[in-house]
Amino acid sequence: MMEKLKNQLNYGSQAGLIAFILFLIYYYLGFNPFGNIRFLTVWVPILFIYKTIKAVREDRNGFISYGSALQNGIFFSFIYASFSSILVYLFAIIFPNHLIETQVNELNKNLEELEKLSGIFSKETYELMISSIEIAIENTNIRTLAWSEFQFKLMGGVFISLIISFILKKKPSPIDDQSNAN
Repeated sequence: MMEKLKNQLNYGSQAGLIAFILFLIYYYLGFNPFGNIRFLTVWVPILFIYKTIKAVREDRNGFISYGSALQNGIFFSFIYASFSSILVYLFAIIFPNHLIETQVNELNKNLEELEKLSGIFSKETYELMISSIEIAIENTNIRTLAWSEFQFKLMGGVFISLIISFILKKKPSPIDDQSNAN
């Protein structure tokens, strides 16, 4: 069983580690690593999902169905998101830092920006948006930040897997089937 999952585990943990290193770089450069800057790491899952599905396809004599490729991409995404989020959580616990304060400041900035745009939305929509940001500020802690990171990476990985699975799918042609039968 583990032999079948070696590519997903290997590449998923590598991608998770690289994403965590980028998280640390963003943090120490003064950016909010939970903010929009994390979109710069989109190349990590793209590269590693491609490598994972391609390696699985090569292990299967160069053929893989869309469903099988998607399944492998989703499993990779789960490993990648889990490993990266666990490292973020451990970092926040072991090294007390300003992650929560940074995120709360970002949410407060969003609140200020939203107040400037109050005339654009209906009163009900505006109040709903304000209350959701205020609830997010109240509930911000290490666990919610790690969970948010996990969800962000998992959903992004699933979306990328949908596309890359379509690109890398390859079914054997009838000629290949006949040559294998002989």
